Amino acid sequence: MPAKSMLVSMSKMDGLYYGNSNGMMTIALPGNKIADYTLDFVKTGTFVDTENSEYVTGTFTFGADIESVKYALTDDAEQVDATASGIIDGSVKSTKLSEAGNVQIPMEKTGTYYLVVVGYNGDEAVTTTTFTVKFKSTKDNAEQWTALYSGVYTYNVAPMQENATSIYTGDDEAVLYQSQSDPNRYRIYPWGESDEGLIFTKDEATGDFLVDGVATGTVYESTGDMIYASCYTALSESTDYPCAFDANNKNLINFILFYHIASGDGFGLVKETFEITGDAASEAKAKKMARMMSSHKTKKHVYLKGAKVDMKKAKLNLL
Repeated sequence: MPAKSMLVSMSKMDGLYYGNSNGMMTIALPGNKIADYTLDFVKTGTFVDTENSEYVTGTFTFGADIESVKYALTDDAEQVDATASGIIDGSVKSTKLSEAGNVQIPMEKTGTYYLVVVGYNGDEAVTTTTFTVKFKSTKDNAEQWTALYSGVYTYNVAPMQENATSIYTGDDEAVLYQSQSDPNRYRIYPWGESDEGLIFTKDEATGDFLVDGVATGTVYESTGDMIYASCYTALSESTDYPCAFDANNKNLINFILFYHIASGDGFGLVKETFEITGDAASEAKAKKMARMMSSHKTKKHVYLKGAKVDMKKAKLNLL
């Protein structure tokens, strides 16, 4: 009962006096029991894991008579009641928590969400509470990509100079993505040891692609320098041998790449390919492929010969 909500009369005193001044009195009507079904959730922060998935972190506390809870998120304030009903009847997917404590709640994007929590005593749903959770994604300023095609990226298809080599051999199952902010910007992932993949742009006039100093994620052992990849056309004045779709196979992209460190020293020109094998996989499969580094790829140790490769004078083999 609320504090001072009761009036008390005393047999030896006239008048009425406030009772329950501290608000601690509870009255149980017939057929009901006194129980503590309180629930609380406090947001403690956000968390990003190694796969760049984001979470809200928080702590649940239960009243003494709450044995477990089930909870779910909705971003629609008008769906709070429906979400609670769906949690109870099983039509809404929820997460069960058998004891109070810390939780990590997966989040997809920036927004205001409603955390709908149903408390249980045994199998009986005894209370429902909603908490407002605001979330700001770290991905808001990151470049967003749309999966277009799945395919196979093959390293070191053919050396185009004598003694030329790639720093990788083998192939990767990969996905070709298009930037959501620039339709002429693409990436292939996974690629090399890069966290970003092979990023390249398309020349609208020629249809050719340009790879310009993309970090491979591999460090040259002798100097500790990052190794980069660039198209032949990015490092020379020649427009011969562009990175482009194969003239005889519309599903095959030829990458004529020079692997090098920042000083310009490198390992010569190699031809590598990406062959489109199908449409982009399902969202779940595309994400799985984007996290996967193929076990078929073998890292290859490379050593500079000491002489800088002059791209303008490079002697090339015909494709």
